[in-house]
Amino acid sequence: MKKELYQWQEECLERWFSNNGRGIVQAVTGAGKTFLALTAAARLEKRLGRRLRVKIVVPTAALMRQWNQALREFLTDSCGDKGNSGDIRGEIGLRGGGHKGENGRRYMIYVINSARYELARKILAELRGGEAVLLIADECHHYPSGQNQLIFEFLPYIEEYPSHFFSLGLTATLPSGQAEKDLCAFLGKKIFTYGM
Repeated sequence: MKKELYQWQEECLERWFSNNGRGIVQAVTGAGKTFLALTAAARLEKRLGRRLRVKIVVPTAALMRQWNQALREFLTDSCGDKGNSGDIRGEIGLRGGGHKGENGRRYMIYVINSARYELARKILAELRGGEAVLLIADECHHYPSGQNQLIFEFLPYIEEYPSHFFSLGLTATLPSGQAEKDLCAFLGKKIFTYGM
């Protein structure tokens, strides 16, 4: 049975699309950020009229497993009766937390430690190859610090692909000051806040 978006999620997606598919969403834990992001990916792919590459970055292996489960359920629901768990499994790759999945899968879920040294190169290569890429940064408040910033090294080189790169940052606790400025530079401005 397909889930429906809440009103705040619909409004949030409208803002995201009006900001060219870039931005950060701050919403309380348990509000439905994962479902929001997966719906954003599906709608973006439909609007583009072609296949989208989705890169999901998480801070821990436990979150990678949660995203993997949520993504499988979402894809199964999206495919309806035509859905086949074997086909879906072949669409998802995991990197980190002991997983070394094939890096060319349509949906790639990375633990940040594994993403630092390969994600930027992979995104840039796919953009140069004509692919459309969506980067979903879950718990993005972790990523403006130190080595984690390496996942965004591709950004200075993508000016010629403005209609091919999209980003969505998700967090319950957006930092302030320089960390917030860095995140906005990486992922786009804060487009929505949803509290208790």
